[in-house]
Amino acid sequence: MARHLGFFYEFRKAFKNTMIRSALPDRIIFSLNTFRRGLYNIILLSGGTLLSYFFAHLVLGGTLPSYFPLLIFPIAATVVQRDLGSFLFETSRTEEPLGAKTGPSVFTDWVEELGGNGPKVAAYLRVSTGKQAKKGFSLDDQREQFEKLKAIRNPSRVYWFIDPGKSGRDFDKRKLNAIMNLKERGEIDELWVADVDRLGRECRKLLLFFLNLCDEGVVIRTPEKEYDLKDLSRLLMFTIEAWAAQQVNESRAKKAMAGKAQAFKQKHWNKPVPIGYRKAKDGWLERIPDPNWEPLIKDGYTLFLRTRKIEPVRRFINEKYRGFLPKPLARHQIKRVLSDPIYMGKPQHLGVITEDPSLVYVDEKTFVEAQKVLECVHRGHSRKKRDALQDFVKEYGPGVLEFIPDIAVLCPDCQGVMIKNGTVYVGGWTAHNYLCRKCGKQRRVPTKRQMRKIQEWAQKEGLNNKKVNRDLGI
Repeated sequence: MARHLGFFYEFRKAFKNTMIRSALPDRIIFSLNTFRRGLYNIILLSGGTLLSYFFAHLVLGGTLPSYFPLLIFPIAATVVQRDLGSFLFETSRTEEPLGAKTGPSVFTDWVEELGGNGPKVAAYLRVSTGKQAKKGFSLDDQREQFEKLKAIRNPSRVYWFIDPGKSGRDFDKRKLNAIMNLKERGEIDELWVADVDRLGRECRKLLLFFLNLCDEGVVIRTPEKEYDLKDLSRLLMFTIEAWAAQQVNESRAKKAMAGKAQAFKQKHWNKPVPIGYRKAKDGWLERIPDPNWEPLIKDGYTLFLRTRKIEPVRRFINEKYRGFLPKPLARHQIKRVLSDPIYMGKPQHLGVITEDPSLVYVDEKTFVEAQKVLECVHRGHSRKKRDALQDFVKEYGPGVLEFIPDIAVLCPDCQGVMIKNGTVYVGGWTAHNYLCRKCGKQRRVPTKRQMRKIQEWAQKEGLNNKKVNRDLGI
């Protein structure tokens, strides 16, 4: 009996350990495994009956009402057996073709357990456009190639990753980070792709991904080739393939730009329609026949040349023409009206100028004078703008950067790229506001806490004591 009780105490101690907070998947897995093993051993030690489990629970300090949830949990734990890596994926798998447009579930990632001792594989499928999907790069075609590889390689497990409609240049917006996480945990031995350019089309990023993924023996495999760091020829071949993928992409981009420029030259409008114009039946632009547009645009130019500021123009236009405009014009819309050469009858796109007198709202002399004023305004704003981070480095030295670890300005919530969204004067220093393009959240750099650490560090190092003492109020 003492031996059994000792085991129960150890079991209870293990249960308490599961209450220590850690990463969510780790906590779930550890709890499941602990209760599953504990239940199995308890039943063995106590005669193998279900009643022995209730007895064990009483010894552990349980009460009668608590039997049922605790009973359900370990029973479920013995049935649901999933490893840590599988928490990255959905539990169900669609049986419909990958290319079928039946909803988001078609593009669900999943894990395929095949058993055996073969390699663990991540299979990555990507198409960037619908046109690609119809010309030999479809998800179904890539999947078919991987099925043939499965027959040859006999993998024990396949992690399926699908990136539909993702550009090869958007490395940070795709599922390659999830594949890298599997590699870091030792969950994969190979990465399967239909072609190297499915991973990306930027040579530098492709090589960095290849080196990071394969530095511990992981192999990148296509239906025809194998790439790893064990053989110099394979490294060189991957480098050539990555360079070729970028060259093809750049060539396509140049052809696309040339096609758009030629279409614009032939009076086919292929850019956003400016204020005061509309698309004509022939594909070109024409002035909106409403008589209010011409005085509105001329008033904007006249007032801007007189005030040399955009904000007064915006307020005046929105007030005078509020009964005509469907909604007030924003500052950037006023600026575009003042800077777009289409208003003097010379629209431009990709270096092509197509003169059309029928599009004129203001004469060329007025437009040129407005551009000179805009340039002066821009230079004035450029002199006033100060980069807070550059100021800190100049004043305190490069060591100040260690207090701002997110200097790359990535969103701490979604890891999206953040862009500058104005400045704010706080507590004696100028800080930047940053806006995340992905999730829309804002953050300030540096924060008050970061600034205090900077000042304390500078004071300790004896850097610019006068400024530091003033900031600290000493």
